[in-house]
Amino acid sequence: MYENSEVVGFHDGEPASVKTRKATVTAKHIVVATKVPAAPLFARLSYCICEFPTTSYIVASKTKTSLQGMYISPDKDNYSILPLGDYLLIGGENHLPVMTNHRTHYQKLANYGARHFGLKKIDYIWRAMDYLPYDGVPLIGKVYPWSQHMFTATAFQKWGLSTSMVAASILHDLLSGEANPVAEIFRTHRLKTILSIPRAIKQLK
Repeated sequence: MYENSEVVGFHDGEPASVKTRKATVTAKHIVVATKVPAAPLFARLSYCICEFPTTSYIVASKTKTSLQGMYISPDKDNYSILPLGDYLLIGGENHLPVMTNHRTHYQKLANYGARHFGLKKIDYIWRAMDYLPYDGVPLIGKVYPWSQHMFTATAFQKWGLSTSMVAASILHDLLSGEANPVAEIFRTHRLKTILSIPRAIKQLK
């Protein structure tokens, strides 16, 4: 584990290597596990046509609730509702990361909580940015179709905890040279992903 080590370059060879400003780390394989593979530059450009960013919000209120488990509301807003200890969390208001008044989105979540759960006071607010694949399936596999030792896992579509386990299973098998029954489904640089761009844009309007 190397902290405070900005990566400035990769080498997809034998051995593969990761270059920082102060040192070079070598390995048999490299997994670029970031929101968008940023280097080499071509990777960043190619992945930008496979996935897109969204901003979403969460408000948390200390309240008593009998809810158990996590829920997604059935209305058009599809808010996430999660009881956590003494708090009730309500998330949603997804949109492309454009200029906007963030407080408006927080207020909509607060109003929803007050209307349906009687929330009186919002104790915490925060927002996050996630990357979504245009065709709805995360991208897990080789950084480039021709990569020999460089792999990636990205576009988890907000389901990081569960999808990370899927990615770990697939990457384990790919790095070990073993067959994986679902690796093809999550393969990076799928034509289906690019063909799904118009549908995804229409849904985001």
